This record gives sequence, structure tokens and C-alpha cells, in this order.
Amino acid sequence: MNNIPKIGDKIIDGKLVKQDQTLDFQTKVAEQLSNDTESENEIEKEDTKEYSIKQFRIDYKHILRRKIFSKLRPFEKERQKTLKLLLWLGIPLLITSTICLFILCNKASDFRLISVPFVLYFVIWQHFKKKLENKVKNNMMPILMNAVPNFQWSLNTAISQDELVQVDIIPNLEHADFKSDDNFTGKYNDVDVIISEHEYNVGSGKNRRTVFKGAIIKIHMNKNFEGITLIRPKGIRSTAHRLEEVKLEDVEFSKKYQVFSDNQIEARYLITTSFMERFQNIKTAYEASEIYGAFYDNYIYIAPRCNKDLFSLAHLSKTLIDEEQYDVLFDEFASILTLVDHFKLNMKLGL
Repeated sequence: MNNIPKIGDKIIDGKLVKQDQTLDFQTKVAEQLSNDTESENEIEKEDTKEYSIKQFRIDYKHILRRKIFSKLRPFEKERQKTLKLLLWLGIPLLITSTICLFILCNKASDFRLISVPFVLYFVIWQHFKKKLENKVKNNMMPILMNAVPNFQWSLNTAISQDELVQVDIIPNLEHADFKSDDNFTGKYNDVDVIISEHEYNVGSGKNRRTVFKGAIIKIHMNKNFEGITLIRPKGIRSTAHRLEEVKLEDVEFSKKYQVFSDNQIEARYLITTSFMERFQNIKTAYEASEIYGAFYDNYIYIAPRCNKDLFSLAHLSKTLIDEEQYDVLFDEFASILTLVDHFKLNMKLGL
């Protein structure tokens, strides 16, 4: 008797749905449509009001879930195949190296030789990881950057080595080998912003060392200042400019950093307690071991030094369809944009 249709019942996908179930179904559909409309309206708001970090987060999540994850499935299959290949390659390598370790364990020099296969394996692993990552980024980044109007991603260097040498934000770059990876350029609330991944190395062979590896952030300041102010980790002085050390009242900040400037009043105006907090937030977001800063030629430069590959979106040992790695990218990006909001850099302010 329960299968006999009554007034209000409907046939959906060839199945009888009772009136109360139909109402539940319609309610769920209406709620989903309402949520979708709200999401779409949130994105449309960017044309009618100033953009914000909150709006960026909404749009970022929307694009990630609606457009990115569906396109990642072919790359996820490629990741799984690559991982299997590398694991099969690694197992005999580990067994062979272990046998050699027991045979040649009496000679200290042989331990270094045994490590060679592992180093080679690591290089191969990184090669395949970077190859997959470049494919993912070339397809996903242009779409993901739609979350921030007027922003673009590319592999073309956006900040030159000569410029950083002139600014002197990081010492000893003039003779270093330079390479760049991810570059983000655009405007946030009419403020020019550049985020560029850099690595600098000096020497060769056993004497080769990394001078700096991390992000270089450049933001145009709509403020009138003419001096040079540098923020360095404690113990690293300025070399290219003749600058005086600035004594700040914040004891905790002064324990970690030294400030040098050719204009003491200007430096104290720029480096406020609120700025110090956001400066430290960038260091935290990038998991940086240390961070440098510079106010130069109406720009602020910030350089968090990291021991990892920034803006990474492809881990061979972890699924690509995972929000966590994209949340890290969001935090790295958003920490920069909050600095723009802090300085209100889209407003003309005089000293």
C-alpha cells in the first residue's frame, strides 16, 4: 500500500518519492542553489567594492573546489605511476648499498662512496617531482590566480639580481649564481605587488654554499619617503650603504633584528609595532629561518629565507587532490596582502 501514489507524490528518476521526501529533496536542492548563488555573488562583489583577504579566501576556495580538483585527476594518475616507478627503483638501490656497507665497513672513505647512490636517487626523485609540478602549475596556476583580480603567475624572473644588489636587502649577492622559480605579479587594491622565488649560491664543488633561498617580496608604497632603511637578522650588518643603527623601543624585536637607516626619524615612522607583528607573521607563514627587509626608492622589500621549495603544489608521496597544500599556498600569499592592508598602501600618506 505504501507504493500507491498519493497527491503530492512525485516520480523522480523512475522511482516513487513520497510527498514528505519530495519536500526534503526540494529543500536540499533549494539550499544548495542558495549556497551556490551566494558563492557566485561573493565573486561578483569584486567589481563593486574594494577587494579584501576575506574575499580572496572565499574566491580561492570556490575556484579550488569547483575548477581545480576536477582537472587534477589525470595528473594524480601520473603521480601514482611515477611513485611506483621510483619505489621499484629505490628498493634494489637500498639493498645493494646496504650489502656494500657491510662489505666495506672497515674503510671510512668507503662510507662516502656508499652515499653516492642515495644522493643520485634523491636527484632523480627531485627531477620527476619538478617535472610533474611544472605540468600542474602550468595548468592550474592561471585558473587559481583568478581568485585575486589582476594577478598572474609565471616562471619569468620578476626581480633582477642587480636590483637586489643595489637595494642591499641581502648581503653578498653580487658574485652569487642566481636562479628564479615561481613569480607572481599583479595589483592588490591598486597596489603593485611582486612575489618572486629566488636562490643564490656561491663557490663550486665542496666549497659551494647557499647565500639565500626563499621569496623576494616587493610592494610599492604610496608614501613619501626618501631614505634607506634595512632590517637584518641580528649580527648581519649593512655593507653597501653607510647607514646608522636605529635603536627601537621594542625589546623583543631588537633581540632578533637590527635596523639600519640614513634617516632615524623616517625609520621609526615606518617600523611600528604593528609592522613588526606583520613582518613576523610573514616569517611564520613561510616557515622562514630568518627574514630580511628594506625600505628603498618608495618600495618595501621583504625576503624570508626558507629551506624548502616554496609554492609547491605536487608531492609525489601525497595525493594532489588535497586542500592542505593549497591552504599553505594561500597563507604564503595572504600574509603579503595583509601587509598592503596594514600600510594602506593604496592611500597617499605623507610623512
